[in-house]
Amino acid sequence: MKIGVLAGTQVDTKLGVQYVISKGYDAIGRPCSEDAKIQLDMQLHHKEELAEIAIALSLEMIEEGADGIFVYCNSLSTAIDLEYVRSRVPKKMVTPLDVYVECAKMYKHIFVITANGQSLAGIERIIKANNPDSWLSGAALQPLVYAIEDLLPPDDICKDLNIREFLKYFTSMKAEVLILGCTHFPYILEQIRDAVNVPIIDPGSRMLEILCLE
Repeated sequence: MKIGVLAGTQVDTKLGVQYVISKGYDAIGRPCSEDAKIQLDMQLHHKEELAEIAIALSLEMIEEGADGIFVYCNSLSTAIDLEYVRSRVPKKMVTPLDVYVECAKMYKHIFVITANGQSLAGIERIIKANNPDSWLSGAALQPLVYAIEDLLPPDDICKDLNIREFLKYFTSMKAEVLILGCTHFPYILEQIRDAVNVPIIDPGSRMLEILCLE
């Protein structure tokens, strides 16, 4: 099976393609913008244009043989009108939001870290729609995204931004689970695991199951 990876930037597209290949699938990828700052501007101020770009790139990958579209970007998924985009793409499309629908039904107090506030709000809407009694704690971590975009060493990133201490503080508030609400964040997954003692939801694996096995 060949999977088309659609993401926000060149870096998370590359990370997504590498992830899909590591799981035994063929993959091609397309970024919707050059870097994280341009992508954020598109998400905040040019949503309709961004949706059309997502459609065009998905169709390109399908023309190149993609059997489905793997949207490897949380903030992109929350910024665009997914129902509209899916209606224009003639293959199955999966996003991290599909996984959060399931997570909402499994946990009450959920801690989410995201790339920006818009993404955090979008994930909150998904969780509350599927579990109105849930509690959500969260943070938007744009400096972390930019550091990962520069592909700095994970240990250096976490030390410079005090990521371990930050995560320990939030999980000490008795959150039951941590959602990695940005596809950049698995880049420091080992360091995150060292910092928290709750389950970590990295949606990539479940997304592949939904796209390829269901």
